[in-house]
Amino acid sequence: MAESLVAAVRRTRKSYPRIQPGDVFNKLTVVSGDTPYIQPSSGKPVDRWIVRCECGRTLQRNPAQLRSGQSKDCGCGRKYKAPAIGTVFGSLTVCGEPRSINKQWMVPCLCKCGERRLPFSFSLTDGSSTSCGKCRAPMSDEAKDAIGSANRTHGKSATSIYRTWQAMKNRCTDPRNQAFPMYGGRGIDVDPRWLASFEAFYADMGDRPDGGYSIDRIDNDKGYYPENCRWADDSTQNRNRRSFTIVRRGKQINAPSASVGKLT
Repeated sequence: MAESLVAAVRRTRKSYPRIQPGDVFNKLTVVSGDTPYIQPSSGKPVDRWIVRCECGRTLQRNPAQLRSGQSKDCGCGRKYKAPAIGTVFGSLTVCGEPRSINKQWMVPCLCKCGERRLPFSFSLTDGSSTSCGKCRAPMSDEAKDAIGSANRTHGKSATSIYRTWQAMKNRCTDPRNQAFPMYGGRGIDVDPRWLASFEAFYADMGDRPDGGYSIDRIDNDKGYYPENCRWADDSTQNRNRRSFTIVRRGKQINAPSASVGKLT
């Protein structure tokens, strides 16, 4: 039963009419019959038909490429189309035939200022090349300062207090941070205003004092909030750690719970 079904499927396989000279497939016209061609990979002969493109070029194609539409022309439709001489791109005017340099098409152009340039063809068509680059008016120092001021937010991205703000957020919110288990992992959070804005953090905490000061939480079981944070020196930080121990008259008194390690 199974063999008869397989035989039925084989018998109903679609067949195509044989290609004849004169048949037209898009821009290709069949000129002559099949020509034997040996595949280098398998060593088996396959059919090849000689076809002529509308542009006049003659080439060989197999029947499957012609019937499926994979081969529509000889490739002339995909050839590079050079911009005509006299075409204007901004301040550049095409003044010569394009040249292929390192497999890239370069187009001779003349700028309005008289300078000659050889830009890439694609840079002309996408608008990235519109002048020689020399005739642009130099930007004044005042204009540069105005642009810098417009793009600048708080101007403290390279300061230590900005790095402190980033480190504070990372150890409380990023599970990949090595210190996360001692901070975010045990419920230490950050004030929502500080989390969203460095400016808010800076307005509440101000500049870091000189002399090795770093941010410190007064109550180490609470998060980073304005009322619970201060700038503290190393000795204050050390006394506020969970590992800090007081020895008084032979008795050991553990300090209140705090985060281990110095904060930045």
